[in-house]
Amino acid sequence: MSDFGDSDQERQFHALEELEDEGVQTFDIELNEEGDGGLHTKNDPEAPFQRSTVTQRKGDVDVKATLRDVVHGQWGEDDPDASATLLVLLFRFDPRRQGRRISYASLSFRFFDGEGRHRKNPEVVAISFDGNLNMVPTKRTESVTKGADGTVGGGLLGAELSTTVKWEKKIDEETSDSTKLVGSIDILEAPHGPNNAATWTLTENQTTKTGIPAAMQVGILLKRTTDDDFHCAFEIKTDVDFRTSIKHFLKRQEKDDPILFRTDLKPTNKLMQYDVANLGSFDVSRVEDLSFTTMRNNVIKESG
Repeated sequence: MSDFGDSDQERQFHALEELEDEGVQTFDIELNEEGDGGLHTKNDPEAPFQRSTVTQRKGDVDVKATLRDVVHGQWGEDDPDASATLLVLLFRFDPRRQGRRISYASLSFRFFDGEGRHRKNPEVVAISFDGNLNMVPTKRTESVTKGADGTVGGGLLGAELSTTVKWEKKIDEETSDSTKLVGSIDILEAPHGPNNAATWTLTENQTTKTGIPAAMQVGILLKRTTDDDFHCAFEIKTDVDFRTSIKHFLKRQEKDDPILFRTDLKPTNKLMQYDVANLGSFDVSRVEDLSFTTMRNNVIKESG
């Protein structure tokens, strides 16, 4: 059975598929637009502020962004009149079919004052992975033993091996055989005012072509001159493998709602307890991570 119900779409798919044989491998799509099985993410009318699911797209390649922690508070002693917000975001890029991959991702988050006053836009002061970084994988294997109380005359001992690929920064080494990660603080879609945007790009290892890491967690530290509501407009763009990009290309396009923030809401404190009186001193590298699990197998199973 065809992946597409419409015969015209099916013909388009096969015509574009022929380009793959001529060496065309990828093209750019926006995965904050509707893809396989995905509906654009809306704010709940009854609870519109600080939704945890920023965006979610399911298909041959799943894309999901989650707001893990939101902490509003004061900047600290060096500017006691300023307020601050710390955000922790988790991105997942998960292929669900063999051979599917994301070779490039561009993430853009722009913050705006709720009343449209650009000089009062939240200022992006610090972000995780700021700069031009080469990332190389380092394997780490752990053995996990699980025990359970057995019945009379018996017992159970299970062990698993988990191989996790962690990504290390190689700032001082320039190598073509690495995953590239670029983070920057910018002013976007505002004619004036402070730097209001955090952006990242991820590019796969051009030699191995194994795709970008499947998980990235980042922190964004904002400085605010008001305690008024504000919002975040965002965009997630990717290059994906040829077949996946065609399937997304033939789908209807819809944008996600912006994320709305209310500064009198309590800190979520899911990852740790934060010092809300001195958020300006928080080191965003404490929450950053770039990793994925490649294998988890039961290797020992014994009973007594």
